[in-house]
Order: sequence, then C-alpha cells, then structure tokens
Amino acid sequence: MACVADPGGRAGGHFLDPEDCSDFSATVAEDGRPSRRALAIADGYYLYHERFASSRSDGVQLGTPQYPPGKVKFDETFNKEVLTYRGDVVVRLPVEYR
Repeated sequence: MACVADPGGRAGGHFLDPEDCSDFSATVAEDGRPSRRALAIADGYYLYHERFASSRSDGVQLGTPQYPPGKVKFDETFNKEVLTYRGDVVVRLPVEYR
C-alpha cells in the first residue's frame, strides 16, 4: 500500500513508501465486537480503497470490513474513478475466534 500525493498539493504528485505514509493502530475485541483498525494518513496524501487488505492467523475468521465513506476521484494513472481516503480512517473488522 502506498500513499499518493495530490498533484496540486504540496507533495506534488509523489508517492510515499508504506512505512512513511500513515500511522497504523489496531484494537482487537474478544467479545464478538468488531476489531478496530485506524490509519492516520500523512497530510496532502491519500490511500486507494482497493489497496486495503486484511489477513488472519489460524483460529480466526474475518468478517466483511466496514469502511467509512471515502472520496471518489478520477485517477489519470488508471484511467478510472477510484475510492480514496485521507486523514484519519477507521475500519471496523468483525473477528470470530474458533
């Protein structure tokens, strides 16, 4: 996952390495409530919705992620409209322990 800068923004359309683009935190509930994954995306950058992914370990079943509303923009690189996220993003992910 890479952060992309707005072409007209101060970052000038450049990419950031995944380690530099956002701060990630997660909380996991064991009582059936969804886990919470939070990203703080760097100022002037955005992430593509289609680049979000989750993986699981043995003994865990993941449900469907619940994403907040994003912003749709036309991306000239891919020649299509894409869903993007900026700023603070919280994704809820149902987790079932076996």
